[in-house]
Amino acid sequence: MHGRRSILAALTAAALVAALPAAAQDWPTKPIRIITGFVAGGPTDILARVLGEYMTRQWGQPVVVEARTGAGGNVAADLTARAAPDGYTFHVTSITVSTIFPWLYEKLSYDVNKDLMPIAVLTRTPLVLQTSMPFPVKSYQEFVALMRKETGKHNFGSPGVGSMVHLAAELFKARHGFDSTHIAYRGAAPFGEALVKNEVQWGTDSIGNAVIHKDRIRVLAVADSKRAPEFPDVPTLAELGVANFEVHTTFILYGPAGLPAAIAQKMEAAALAGMREPFALDRLKTIGVNPSPLSTADTLRYIESERAKWVPLIKANNIKAE
Repeated sequence: MHGRRSILAALTAAALVAALPAAAQDWPTKPIRIITGFVAGGPTDILARVLGEYMTRQWGQPVVVEARTGAGGNVAADLTARAAPDGYTFHVTSITVSTIFPWLYEKLSYDVNKDLMPIAVLTRTPLVLQTSMPFPVKSYQEFVALMRKETGKHNFGSPGVGSMVHLAAELFKARHGFDSTHIAYRGAAPFGEALVKNEVQWGTDSIGNAVIHKDRIRVLAVADSKRAPEFPDVPTLAELGVANFEVHTTFILYGPAGLPAAIAQKMEAAALAGMREPFALDRLKTIGVNPSPLSTADTLRYIESERAKWVPLIKANNIKAE
């Protein structure tokens, strides 16, 4: 009797396993939802819509982009973590969910390592070092010399505590041996205006935001291995002798943990192809975002390398989200 039950159980399990690839082949059979943690119309929203348009063309199913703002993106991440892993809920957000948030926030409602599945890096956009126009420097060398001479005298800004822009400036301070007071603003736009008005004297920011204010700020260096097309005359930090200082705002496609491997693989393939098509390249370029897709395996390695860079900095400076 027990042997017969064991055989039946084994046959049932085998049938379920055999059915998974077929289900994945049929997927998707209904609309897909992509959740973002930032306001509609912003870069993250546009990125998700560009990816969604490609998927709709490929699979014939609508992709609905839903903005669920709050807690620096944690509301959207939590919704994704709690979603059924059936292939109909995904999340486009910053890599900081994986590399910074677990150490920045005292308590999160989800475990990024257990509840979310990184599928693919979508974009990586370099940051720039910038100053206000009235600040009396015109080059990277002059900036570093003045900041060391007048250490602690000048302020730098960011869109918020623990943002990549904030951490990049903290890393720059540490690497160049000077002090400066951080002033956090509520978002990229207020920070940009504060720099223009010289309320803060310097900071880092993404290429896209720097372009918005390019005639009212001074860009001194690009934190990448190659020059930015938007600022062709601005040298990279590597050119200036600052080794291993590449900082990007990076966006990743996540799914809930437990997503069937076959569906995850289809999403990975769609993300890689979608970010390489001319429509995506052209559309995202207009908002200063660089499609730089990575496979799931490369995404996981990239997350680990970014953690190794930022977690020690967060701990050393005791940075905590407000």
